[in-house]
Amino acid sequence: MQINIKLIYGKERNMEKIFHWSKSVEKISCVEMSENIPGDISIIIQSGDKFYMDGMSDITSIVDRLKIDSNDEYYVDNDVRIPIYSKNGNYIPGYYILKYVSKDEEYFSCLKINPKLVTSDEYSKMIYDLENIAEGLSQRMTRGFHGVVQNNQKRKLINRKIDILSFNFKKFQSTIYSIDRNPRQEIYSKYRWNNKVSSGLDYKSSIMMSSHPRNNMYYGKHHEINYSIMDNVILKNNLLYIYDVCRFIKRVTNDYETLVKKYESIIDSIFHSFWMEDVVDKKGFVSNTSSSFMNNDYYFINKLASSLKKAADVNIDKSRNFSYIHKSSHELYEIWGFFKTIDAFYNCGFIETEGSDLYNMSNSDVISNICNGVPDGLSIKMKKEFTLDGVIREIYATVIYNESISNNYTKGYLYTSSRHNKPDVRIDFFDEEATYIGSSVIDMKYRRKNNFMEYEYKHGAYDQLKDYSDSIKSRVRYSSDKYDESAIFMNKANSSVECIGVMYPGKFMNGDKTHGYETLGTNFELESIVSYPGCTEQNIEKFISKSFKKITYRTKVAMKK
Repeated sequence: MQINIKLIYGKERNMEKIFHWSKSVEKISCVEMSENIPGDISIIIQSGDKFYMDGMSDITSIVDRLKIDSNDEYYVDNDVRIPIYSKNGNYIPGYYILKYVSKDEEYFSCLKINPKLVTSDEYSKMIYDLENIAEGLSQRMTRGFHGVVQNNQKRKLINRKIDILSFNFKKFQSTIYSIDRNPRQEIYSKYRWNNKVSSGLDYKSSIMMSSHPRNNMYYGKHHEINYSIMDNVILKNNLLYIYDVCRFIKRVTNDYETLVKKYESIIDSIFHSFWMEDVVDKKGFVSNTSSSFMNNDYYFINKLASSLKKAADVNIDKSRNFSYIHKSSHELYEIWGFFKTIDAFYNCGFIETEGSDLYNMSNSDVISNICNGVPDGLSIKMKKEFTLDGVIREIYATVIYNESISNNYTKGYLYTSSRHNKPDVRIDFFDEEATYIGSSVIDMKYRRKNNFMEYEYKHGAYDQLKDYSDSIKSRVRYSSDKYDESAIFMNKANSSVECIGVMYPGKFMNGDKTHGYETLGTNFELESIVSYPGCTEQNIEKFISKSFKKITYRTKVAMKK
């Protein structure tokens, strides 16, 4: 049967894709397109036929044309265009079933909306991460950080991981010792100048020494060892994953703390080996080489990491609330980034305190905030001990989501002269006496780095990020008798932001994502935080650690001698 339904897309709607139809929903093929691309589904319906599609009732421009059948399902029975991305409604990443009914015969097809910048699996993992974070946060707040009572499904997941680690510990310990003593390597030849006669002199040496002679120097072949081979890259990746599992267990329970710490200690020791430090960090790489299966030690580590991953993949019931998160990947990334920042603070040794919005929230409250949109100004207050001049002190950090900063310098402890006054995440630091001592800012950019580093007139965000760095000030910073008056005056005149970071998903390079944390070469210090689902909070933690060091150092300098 000829069904005249197609996807037209692009700014001029000058491109199209044709849907292919099947009488069996199991055999349908999907037409794919990326989210946020202007497009419509053009539908021409024969008299008496009906067209159904998931999500039609959320598109405001066609609501008045929808009809309801005896099964309470929405359909249209005349020609219409359904917008995929417009001001009237958007189709978010996912699969959408199309059904065409003609003379009691049903035909099926499918539209798949792919997220931009992250993969479909990573988009799903953002939702899964948010569920786990919401559950973990509410349990931390209501029951304390240690001794958390987990729900049965979560408890089963942790127990499976602990069982695997416990069963394999002795073998893991001996295997790491064996690998550290005899890591896999490649020997390669390299030519260089030397003042000693080398046995590696050959024809190439003769040519170089005759064409570019150097007094008493010889150009010879030397053999060098390369440890940064794929087997070791995969090994490092697997060990990082096992380390992350241990940190996950520690965050939610203090059971088997001794076992987990032993694993962490062994992994730390091999990571500090001279040869491992030469191995590139390519986290996320999963493909194995044939040689890694031939070496029993390397094969065991790979098998252990795989077992832990399979334990995580066992079907766990999800909260029904999370089935209805209706957000684009851009909206989801901002919320995900905020909660991952909070998670990273825990990893950096901070603990929650009373007096913040999230402190007494239930699981359902946190979930509601994620599903319905995190309210501006939502915050969590945390603290950490540190030693300053031999004295144990406390520093407090309030992590705030999307709060506007006033342009009135007399209102609140912060003000700005810029129209850019609402960073995605602001971290305000205070000493133990609640004196404000500085801030850091993280802004989420669901864009490529070369896009957000452009100026505004080129649709970039450089001006915005620079204003966050330079224009947020305070009239009360270090306003306490224990701080030197000159330090108070200087800090009032200058920006209160110690670190400005931009979190973004990174980009694809040769099929893999880039990983990293770097200070971008701009005329202000901007920290680049690559973070996406499946990536650890390591890069966020580096930013937090740098902020903490800067704040504590400035505090030390500001104190009266």
